[in-house]
Amino acid sequence: MSRHILTPRDYVNCYLTSAEWARSIAGGHARFNDSRARGLPLNKAGWEFKADTQEGREKEALATDCRGFGAELAVSRITGLPMNKATGTFHGADLGTDVQVRCTPHPQGRLLIRPKNLNGTPRDPEGFKWVSVIGELPLFLIIGWVYWAPGFDELRPEWRERKDQTSFYVPNYYLRPIRDLIVPGTPPINLNRCPRCRP
Repeated sequence: MSRHILTPRDYVNCYLTSAEWARSIAGGHARFNDSRARGLPLNKAGWEFKADTQEGREKEALATDCRGFGAELAVSRITGLPMNKATGTFHGADLGTDVQVRCTPHPQGRLLIRPKNLNGTPRDPEGFKWVSVIGELPLFLIIGWVYWAPGFDELRPEWRERKDQTSFYVPNYYLRPIRDLIVPGTPPINLNRCPRCRP
């Protein structure tokens, strides 16, 4: 059977409710504070700061944590997969037992997977389903997912990021449709227009 080629028809819009928006802000603050308490770097996800000052970088890091929490809420609502605790899950599953959610605010963004850090130490673990989400609070576009594990979805050399050679940007067409992750028994929805989302 040939692999399904993902198209924009497979993407899912999800607009958070006011309660979910507030939960995202609270969850993002909890993650930000937990990371500071554990001594993790502000850019623990590896992205580059736009701001030149410490205060500006802290605001960027906090916004990233809030955005990430909101993206997880969106994917959880659509798929029926339960969210895990807000803090202490870095490198662990965000949803269920094996789902990681990656969110970017860039409209043309792609799913980023980093098998190793620049110093060669392990980074993103195999054996997880990685979900790609684009957007900002409160509106998210769920693109799709890949199962990065031996014998399943492999990272191809041509996807390697030229600058550091340790990152892979998976093209959207290669992703699997999010409908394949929906938990049986989850209330049916129109995948292109969530009933609790704006048109």
